[in-house]
Amino acid sequence: MLNKVFIYTLFLFLIGCNSHKERFPHITGKVGSVKKELVLHNEKNDSDSVPLVSVISLATTDNNNNIYIADPRTLKIHSFNTNLNYRWTAGGKGRGPQMFNSISALYAGRHYLYVYDFTNSVMNMFSLNGNHLDEWLYNESGHRINDIRRMNNQQFVVTGLNEKNETLVHVYSDDFKKNLYSFVTGEEVFQTEHPDIEKQVIRSYPGYILPVSDSTMIYAPAAYNGRLLKYKKISPAKWVQNGVVYGYDQIENPLILHFSAVGHDKRSQLSGFNPKGGYFHAEFISMSRGLYKLENRNLIVHMSIRLNENDQWDLIIEYFDPGKLKLEDFTTVKNLIPSQQLQRIPIWMDQKGRVYMSQNSDEPMRILNIASE
Repeated sequence: MLNKVFIYTLFLFLIGCNSHKERFPHITGKVGSVKKELVLHNEKNDSDSVPLVSVISLATTDNNNNIYIADPRTLKIHSFNTNLNYRWTAGGKGRGPQMFNSISALYAGRHYLYVYDFTNSVMNMFSLNGNHLDEWLYNESGHRINDIRRMNNQQFVVTGLNEKNETLVHVYSDDFKKNLYSFVTGEEVFQTEHPDIEKQVIRSYPGYILPVSDSTMIYAPAAYNGRLLKYKKISPAKWVQNGVVYGYDQIENPLILHFSAVGHDKRSQLSGFNPKGGYFHAEFISMSRGLYKLENRNLIVHMSIRLNENDQWDLIIEYFDPGKLKLEDFTTVKNLIPSQQLQRIPIWMDQKGRVYMSQNSDEPMRILNIASE
């Protein structure tokens, strides 16, 4: 009897090992290095034709890899071509047509540029040449839009916490004016024992979404633990979670919460009021920085950053097969970001796989080619 129990236990152990191997394929990955390709320099001149960019909070590119960036200090949108030659400037701080009080989302589609003003709850639509075409008010108070993508059926999908129904992903009509349905609840992405605090964190960091097809999407929580959530459309107005896409490594505690009587913690990226008294401080150990499609290489890419033993940020680039939604390879760029300042991290990847990274006010943007060794 004892031998039978031992054999059965061994059998279960071997099954677990095989399952573990299937779930986490042995991919060694590559160490990457940065080849600095282009730098956007702020050079003083007597002409106002080329603007000075103080800092960059958001960036996006169109199908021709023209660049669109948001300056959070001036609240202007600047556009450059793929060689960083200046194209045009629009917007500014204030109220009224094409004026902003905040910019939380920026997306360049095939024909139009969309800019969302969270403070005014207004979506603005520009031509890719900088002409202001339309704007409309969102009647969803407290709905902060962050990541914007477009599906093959021309509907839009965005991330942002909707305070009314506490969902994070929302599908809009092809004119971007009607919310069709929402999904991904906080309960599906909470990772600590303090969901009331995590709700405040995901309000500022709602994660990233990518339509794989019109019936499949993958969602990356901001606190990235090595798992991307997969969602499937089961009816015209309903999406449900139906699996997990595994990265190369699992992170046990991607988000650490600290509590104190004071409102500042130098290690944390977000601080706020603790409902039970005092303050909370959210420290990211691993953080998603976006999902992207590389059409020319037929790959899905997930970018994240992870704090290493040197107290610096490593850039992790994971490559997935879009059909199988399975990890194919990954690249790690060590010590890419030498500080904890989240504004100095990769902010976009274009269709060529180039990484756009905010720098400083003198050189506000670098476009990097990541070469695997």
